[in-house]
Amino acid sequence: MKLLNFITHNAYKLAAISFFVPLRLQVLLLFIGTAVPLASIIINKQRISKNEYLTAVLLGSFYFLYLIYIPFAGVNLHPLLFLCEKKLSLIILPFTVLFINKANENKPFNWMFFVYACAAVCLTANLYILIDYIIHQPSLLFQVYYRQTFERITDTHPTYIGIYIAFSILVLIYRFQNKLISQKNIPFHIILFFFLLVFLLLLSPKMPLIASLLIGLYVFLNLKSGFKKYFILSSLIALTVSGYFLMPSFQQRWQETGCFISKTENSISSFENSLAVRKIILEIDLSMLEAFWIKGTGPGNLQAYLDNYYYYISVNTKTSFGSYNTHNEYLNVWLSFGIIGILLFALLLFFHFWKAYVSGNLLYTYFLVLICFCFLTENLLDRQRGVIFFALLGAYFWSEREAIKKNEIDIS
Repeated sequence: MKLLNFITHNAYKLAAISFFVPLRLQVLLLFIGTAVPLASIIINKQRISKNEYLTAVLLGSFYFLYLIYIPFAGVNLHPLLFLCEKKLSLIILPFTVLFINKANENKPFNWMFFVYACAAVCLTANLYILIDYIIHQPSLLFQVYYRQTFERITDTHPTYIGIYIAFSILVLIYRFQNKLISQKNIPFHIILFFFLLVFLLLLSPKMPLIASLLIGLYVFLNLKSGFKKYFILSSLIALTVSGYFLMPSFQQRWQETGCFISKTENSISSFENSLAVRKIILEIDLSMLEAFWIKGTGPGNLQAYLDNYYYYISVNTKTSFGSYNTHNEYLNVWLSFGIIGILLFALLLFFHFWKAYVSGNLLYTYFLVLICFCFLTENLLDRQRGVIFFALLGAYFWSEREAIKKNEIDIS
């Protein structure tokens, strides 16, 4: 019974840790974090209302669009079933949050635990990369080597680690903003903030970086004028400028962007330039949208259509492009489900923003802004880590207003 209570009280900590472990272990931790609180609810005979169940269903309702297409999948049934398996967390995790909240009497979770885990993983990975680079002196472009090695160490795509770092920075900004940090801990949190910012600059995932910058700018503009405000601004500018000269990966990502905009080659070929590739991907997506914007292709058929497009281009240009997904969640949904699908997806995001607004939860808003920016360049809901991040945190923040009413967040 003690073990049951311990796991129940620490279920959100298990969920936070799960973002930084291998995928199979992530599934196991989330299964434990769901099953144990549910067992606690049953043992303690706690009641879950119909409205609470209905809310969980509505939060995961987008998953049902995939199920609706199963009878019409035809020869592409297996790809569709695979998609349904990958996206199962969309419908399960709102119930996970419901069970954890109910078992813990809606006690809110301190997301600093997520921040500490993220910082620890990034610090460990960067120390490994530094030692490995000194020993092996790889010939790859440094930003390519850095991102590939980071992914190999963490078993996580750099963009997703970038999202975690950006969210950790936003948690710290939110806590500074709302004075949730005790006076004695402010210096430590400032150091932690700058360390995380350095890690984000080293990886330089474009959309998490842009989203963090815009939110940071919003917070900065709402600060009262004074020495503190301009000290923060000058510190951030100094860090960014010095980062350009001291961090090869950050410098090369900026050069990549500059080369794409100015259409010059510099040290990065057009094929190595990820923005040039993204431009081709976007052109193909928009070309397909002209043909399928009303009904869509069906979620199980989309990748087959994309593969044919890339094969056709490769043959005609005599260049091997390989094949890519849409690299845009909005276009992915639109092409999969047509106009009805993208409207339902937009409605889901609208209700999240509405809930964040009426609850006055700025961290919820920051999370949504970060996610919506990242949707522009990534199919976040096509990867397990992206699905879990969106579904778990989205459901948690949706329910957090009631939690804050009943409990005060501990200052740490």
